[in-house]
Amino acid sequence: AQAILEKMDYSLQGYVSANGQLPCPDTDSPPDGLQNRVTGTSPPTDDTCSAYVGTLPYADLGLSSAVDPWQNPIRYGVYQGLIRTSQSNLCSALPCSPCLADFVSNPTAAWLSTNDGTTVTNVGFVIASGGAKDLDNDNDFFDGRNASAPATIQFETPDKITAPDYDDVVRTGDLSYLQGR
Repeated sequence: AQAILEKMDYSLQGYVSANGQLPCPDTDSPPDGLQNRVTGTSPPTDDTCSAYVGTLPYADLGLSSAVDPWQNPIRYGVYQGLIRTSQSNLCSALPCSPCLADFVSNPTAAWLSTNDGTTVTNVGFVIASGGAKDLDNDNDFFDGRNASAPATIQFETPDKITAPDYDDVVRTGDLSYLQGR
């Protein structure tokens, strides 16, 4: 699962480098591998996604699939400002570097984040595998915060340790790194 998520992470980084933005999630059921972007009137600065959490748009990333070793779809969440080529709303003041650091360390509920129960951290994107089993017994192979409804924009941290009620694997895209790309 770690190796699959690493490959997907590299594909997302390549997409950012080539397009100057992250893709929207695939929100179709069943997933077709294509992002569900809603084009604005002056694209891409006012584009939106049909939802900001869904499955990884593997076809748009040049991948053959987006399933984990147990053949379950990879969950993907993206910070809404990073699906545009213009991030003028990401920082409130120039230069962006200090402001971006403040944004990362002072999370806001409306932005994509991870949560370890104590610390909330804003991130650019999250990819998650549900692991081999439904260990929290909620009839969803994603455990903990990863099992929340698709509209939820908070996930478990990547370093969460496997426990009797948790076996998911999570990888995130750091905002500072992505902003540099």
